[in-house]
Amino acid sequence: MAEVVKLGSEVKDKFTGFSGIAMARTHYLFGCDRIGVLSPKLEKETGEPKEYIWFDEQQLTEVKIEEKGGPRQDAPSR
Repeated sequence: MAEVVKLGSEVKDKFTGFSGIAMARTHYLFGCDRIGVLSPKLEKETGEPKEYIWFDEQQLTEVKIEEKGGPRQDAPSR
């Protein structure tokens, strides 16, 4: 099966709305692949991530990050 989610990309769960960074993938012998998603929100006291949750890969979608202004790779040189 082709990989749907690229590790390191920002993803969002279709059902719960939870979003974060795809950190790990597990391949089960008789089950679906799962992706470990790390929350970008941090605990106030410790500065540690609040949550790390595993989701079925099929229920995650990659979040498109909008590019903002600034230098680009394809900018013409002068």
